[in-house]
Amino acid sequence: MNVVGYVRVSTQDQARSGLGLEAQRAAITAWAASRGLEVTLYEDAGITGTSMEKRPALEQAMCAAKKDAVLVAYSLSRFARSTRDMLIIAERLKKQGADLVSLTESIDTTTATGRLVFTLLSALSQFERDLTSDRTKAALAALKARGVKLGPKRPNPTAGNEANRLKWAKIRANLAPS
Repeated sequence: MNVVGYVRVSTQDQARSGLGLEAQRAAITAWAASRGLEVTLYEDAGITGTSMEKRPALEQAMCAAKKDAVLVAYSLSRFARSTRDMLIIAERLKKQGADLVSLTESIDTTTATGRLVFTLLSALSQFERDLTSDRTKAALAALKARGVKLGPKRPNPTAGNEANRLKWAKIRANLAPS
């Protein structure tokens, strides 16, 4: 059996620290080693899981997961954040004759029960993402209702002008004849 591992962290800070990636790599490697198998790892560092399109290593891992292979990740959330994307991944692997394993959720699609649990947890993952989005929208609406201005802070042009005025006043004072 060919084992293809996929690791991902969402932010550049997580990617720079390497801790999340290292923990995922270690778990996948240990899983494969416990079965006497070697693993080929693919990594997307600092890339969000909200879309499959912008993750080149996921595509490479999917291509590498051919007949009798298994695509392994630390958690379903490493593959996708939406039920639709997760089911697309599962269907593509099925067509290629490969299976999927998620270590955290103990999902193994080589069994009927594993496939059922996989589908249910994919739906729960989507639900969690939707709840987070709803809470964020409600919080932003509450801030806006209180008059808080949202968005990036604009530089204060008055402060900049005052700083320039003082700088030029100092230059003029140094240039003035004594």
